[in-house]
Amino acid sequence: MSGILSIEKIQLRSEYPVINFRDYVSICNCKNDGSRRRGILSAELYKEIIDDPDTIFINSNNYRIPVLMGIDHGIAMGYDSDKCREYANGISYEIKILTLPFHELNEDEKDQAVHSLLSDGSCTIYFGDHNNDESRALLGTLEKFNAQQSEVPIIDSRAAKGDEQAALFLYALSAEQSEDRGERKKLSLSDAWEYYNEHMGTSYSSEGNAATSLCMGDKISDLQAEEMWNLYNDRFDFLGEGHPISMQDSKESFFKLLRSDRTMVAATRIKGENESEELACFTYFNDNIADLYWLNQKYLEDEFVALHADQSYMTNIFTPGIVSLE
Repeated sequence: MSGILSIEKIQLRSEYPVINFRDYVSICNCKNDGSRRRGILSAELYKEIIDDPDTIFINSNNYRIPVLMGIDHGIAMGYDSDKCREYANGISYEIKILTLPFHELNEDEKDQAVHSLLSDGSCTIYFGDHNNDESRALLGTLEKFNAQQSEVPIIDSRAAKGDEQAALFLYALSAEQSEDRGERKKLSLSDAWEYYNEHMGTSYSSEGNAATSLCMGDKISDLQAEEMWNLYNDRFDFLGEGHPISMQDSKESFFKLLRSDRTMVAATRIKGENESEELACFTYFNDNIADLYWLNQKYLEDEFVALHADQSYMTNIFTPGIVSLE
């Protein structure tokens, strides 16, 4: 979503130290009741943002906290900077992204953010929303200062109802070893793969032209990884059409997760007319939530505990991506 405003610029005190990344993350996510983390996602990108003279800060408890960053840093929060510029074309030249949950700021902090925004012209602001909390808070503060504004919802015409915003969903499950498979213990995906490799193996379609197999991520070859990246990048590019959020990881981040020893990959290959095999679809599972840097770890762990009070033998498994040719 975006808003447009034109308000007077005020210089805030800059002698306060900038809050450290760990505390910034805590502020962004202390009331987060969703599966995705809020705010800037990495310490390295956080440093680049706080060092940028165009970043806007608010003062809180004798610390400076970044509240708005320039569009060039979009990837730090999952935004596709080029798409954001494209959607803001004709609205304003200046583009910022909210780096804090605005609706959770106190009144003084909200006032600081709006006061600092400005210029003589207009500014487009991108922000993530949840139950319209951000929209209401932003509009309320802008109206308080008589700032001219307009909210532009980002609609994906391909959605089922044709009038909804695009969204990504997290798939996860809890698995438990059945008692007929030996000593009861908390299993890992590598344990599951070893059982599969010893007792099951590749499965084939009834026509015999499609084969599905499992493999641990650290055993995937360079050629296989490249093939999976090409399919993944193409399909997630398609999903991201018409949306400012980048739907896929960078190639480096994708490989890091795909080829982890905590990741298991299920891949289906089909034979073409000339008997050559083509990767038709794949999904990958991970049993270490710390590998999934964009997830709100505390919230998800609490959700799993709520579903299964006794976690002694439960393995929580996440599916970062399901990719298919069609």
